[in-house]
Amino acid sequence: MSDHLYQLVGDRKGIELALDDYIDAIEAGEMDESALWDTLDGIDGAIEDKADSIVQVIRNKQTLASAIDEEIKRLQARKKSVDKATDRIAAYLEEQLAVLGIDKLETVHARISFRSSEKCVISDPAVAVGWALANGRADLLTIPEPTPSTSAIKAALKSGEKIPGAVIIKNRNLQIK
Repeated sequence: MSDHLYQLVGDRKGIELALDDYIDAIEAGEMDESALWDTLDGIDGAIEDKADSIVQVIRNKQTLASAIDEEIKRLQARKKSVDKATDRIAAYLEEQLAVLGIDKLETVHARISFRSSEKCVISDPAVAVGWALANGRADLLTIPEPTPSTSAIKAALKSGEKIPGAVIIKNRNLQIK
């Protein structure tokens, strides 16, 4: 018998295709009918065994995939926790350096400094979208769902345009290199 399912299926199909020849051989007394049925039963049993083994492999792979999904979720939660802790510690460092008025600090392990940055904050997106649409400023919106484009609105605000619901806020961002 064959070792692979596709070979067993080929053997079974071969017997089915030659069934008329086997029936003729049985009727002519050249072949025992029980031999044909035993062969078919053997192939069918082997096919069932192979199919069952393949199902077990599939179930094992599905179990492994589920375990991997769970591990991904666990690691994502852990990463989120570590990220929050990192943000808290960085905020603490920033706060303490600000109390001392230190803008630059070089240590053995790091160079710490602050850089200025600007961030456009949209306090009322609906108002900003309405204004952009009413004033022909679709370039300030992202499509398909109209939402304010903070970078485009920031540029417009910097050029002196007044946009309701939008202001530029100056931040100090901690840098560790």
